[in-house]
Amino acid sequence: MLNLTDAMVGSEVALDGWLVDRKDGLFLLDNHYPEDINYPLRVKFVNGDVMYPVLARIPSLAGGVSLIFCRARIFGTLIGTKPLSMIVGEMTVEEIRGSGKYVNIDISTELVNEYVAKRGKYKFWMVRPSARDWLED
Repeated sequence: MLNLTDAMVGSEVALDGWLVDRKDGLFLLDNHYPEDINYPLRVKFVNGDVMYPVLARIPSLAGGVSLIFCRARIFGTLIGTKPLSMIVGEMTVEEIRGSGKYVNIDISTELVNEYVAKRGKYKFWMVRPSARDWLED
């Protein structure tokens, strides 16, 4: 991902890393451990509404600040370098974390537009339920 800063806008790129949603959108984080949603090496997906078919295909996390944090392979077009941003064209995601088995996610424009027509633009900034323990209440 570090090499993307040298890539030209409009370049086709293939990346792998951690797919994660944050309050400011959908991102692919560079490979890193321990897993950190705020990891600075990341690419934002301009077409963030692809979150709908992602959630329809893979299990989401229960609680916390992110609904997903999974390995993904992405192919798309770089549209910005400061900050890094891209339009995702193809996506495969590790269906069950740690399995090494990747599944294709249909992020076709037609399917994403159907979701948006039914539910509106995906709202990444929505308040998520707390991951607090029920004993704290």
